[in-house]
Amino acid sequence: MNGTMSRFTSAHDLAEYVRRSGDTHWFDRDTMRFFNTRLSSTYYGNGVFVSSERSPSGVRRYTVRVLRVSEGRYTVQSVSGFGAYASLAGASNAARRASREFSTRSSEYVNVFEMELIRRAANVRDTDGF
Repeated sequence: MNGTMSRFTSAHDLAEYVRRSGDTHWFDRDTMRFFNTRLSSTYYGNGVFVSSERSPSGVRRYTVRVLRVSEGRYTVQSVSGFGAYASLAGASNAARRASREFSTRSSEYVNVFEMELIRRAANVRDTDGF
């Protein structure tokens, strides 16, 4: 997986790879349309990317996420709280820090305790923004 992750140049490349695997519906176009989800174009490495969702009131907020694999299956985990960032710039800074933290982890899957350590070390907001 790590070798695969390093070859992506954008979050869209990552999403397309996972879409083709048919392993998760997170990146399906219909799913993303239903949740008003967009991906930032930047891929931060180590599975880290930024998504944005628009609320029914029209407000768009940003979430730092990570793609991991557990028992051969892909899973998307939120690193930050859902919609924790009002700007892409803020989420991007947090994503860079989170990617550095993930690079020090040997496990592909990150449990709740490890995620909390990563959030603290990377100074990532863990409260929901919506």
